[in-house]
Amino acid sequence: MATSTTEAMTVRRRPGAFAAVMACLCLLVALAAPLATPVRADDYSDGAHPDRWITFHDITKACSGECGFQIYAGRFVDDSMKSIFGLKGFTPIWDWTWADSGIVAAAISRPIVSLKDYAEIEGELGVAKRFGQATSEEVWGALFFRWKWFPWNKFVKTSIAVSTGLNYARKLDQLEVAQAGNHEGSKLLHFLTPEIALSLPEHPQYELVFRFHHRSGGKHFLLGDTKIFNSTAGGAQYATVGLRYRF
Repeated sequence: MATSTTEAMTVRRRPGAFAAVMACLCLLVALAAPLATPVRADDYSDGAHPDRWITFHDITKACSGECGFQIYAGRFVDDSMKSIFGLKGFTPIWDWTWADSGIVAAAISRPIVSLKDYAEIEGELGVAKRFGQATSEEVWGALFFRWKWFPWNKFVKTSIAVSTGLNYARKLDQLEVAQAGNHEGSKLLHFLTPEIALSLPEHPQYELVFRFHHRSGGKHFLLGDTKIFNSTAGGAQYATVGLRYRF
C-alpha cells in the first residue's frame, strides 16, 4: 500500500514538472521570435522611455540593444545560501566549501517593464549542463528584478539583480539530493539567483557578470513546506562568472 501511495504521488507531480518545461519553451519562443522582426524607422529604442516613469516594453519588436545573451561557468558551493549572504551568520568566500562539480550555462533575456533608468524587470530563459560529481542538465524560466542606478555609473556601469522562477533538472544528482533535507529532492525547484553585472560606460553592451546560480525548494528559507517542490529544502548552487552581450 505504501508503494502504491508513493507511485500515485509521483504520477501527480509529473504533470506539474512537464508544464513547467513547456512554459519555459513557450517563453523562449516569445523572447526569441522578435529577433527576426524588422525595426520601423520611427521606432525609438526599446529601452526605458525618457519621458515616462514606467515603460512597458513591446516584446513583439526586434531587439535594439536591450536584449541579452549570456554564457557563464562555475563551481558547486556546499555552504548554505543564508550563510553566504549573511542572513544566518556569514561565511566569506575564502572559507566556502567547494564540491567536485562544475556547470556551464547559457541564457537569453529582455526587459519587460522599466522604471526610468533606475530599475527593470527582465524575463530570462536558460539552459545548463553540470559535470563532475553532478551531471544533470537544467532548464529555467525566470523574472529578474534589476536595480541599475549607482552614483559611480559614469566610471563603471553597475547593476544588481535577483530572480524568481522555476528550474527543472533532467535527473536528480546525489550531490544535490544531499542538500534536499528529505532524502529525495525534486526535479522542479525554485530558481533564486542573485547577480552583479559590470560594464564600461563606453562599451555598455559587454557585461562581466558574477552570478550565484541557485535552485532549491526554499523549505527553511522563503517558501516554507511547499508540496510542488516535494517539501525540499536545499538544492544545487554554483558560484559563477560569465559574459553577457546586449544586442
